[in-house]
Amino acid sequence: TAARRILDDLPNPSEDVNEAVGALTDAERIGRQAMADIRQTVSGMADASTRRPLPTAEDLPVLIGEFRAAGQSVDLAVSGDLSRLSAPVGLGLYRVAQESLANVAKHATDSPAEVELEVTNRQARLTVRNPVNGVRPPADTSYGSTAGRGLAGMRARIEQLGGRLTAGRGGEAWIVQAIVPMSPLPSPLP
Repeated sequence: TAARRILDDLPNPSEDVNEAVGALTDAERIGRQAMADIRQTVSGMADASTRRPLPTAEDLPVLIGEFRAAGQSVDLAVSGDLSRLSAPVGLGLYRVAQESLANVAKHATDSPAEVELEVTNRQARLTVRNPVNGVRPPADTSYGSTAGRGLAGMRARIEQLGGRLTAGRGGEAWIVQAIVPMSPLPSPLP
């Protein structure tokens, strides 16, 4: 926040400074949301009356509605039984969709986005796609890259769930895809 405020106060900021301010603003928002989630989890352990559930994949329509209300064109397609997703997987997929849409709003302003979630017996697959439209996406999305720290965070989150995340150009679109294997259903008791 302090760095963003210093950059905001510069007279005649360059395009690079404006991009840095945008990135810092996004980082603040995401950091505050993560802290709110942590506080909610910790306080929920102490006082059950104040618990509010963390978002899950079932909350994607609400998330999409928030982006639409902010002027982003987003389509959502969901197939399969979302109730099969564990809470950690549902939260992970929600956060990947949230970060991906924030990246679309930041890097591909005015580009429509498509969010697709498919749940099968074998896996859950979340795909977020938007046209590139001349926007130059980060060239390197590896963990050590300075371009794409949000991508590295999403990748780490999905890998913790036993899945994999890919991000990159596919034709004229930028595609982020998270695939998480489904846990086998417990066997019925004899």
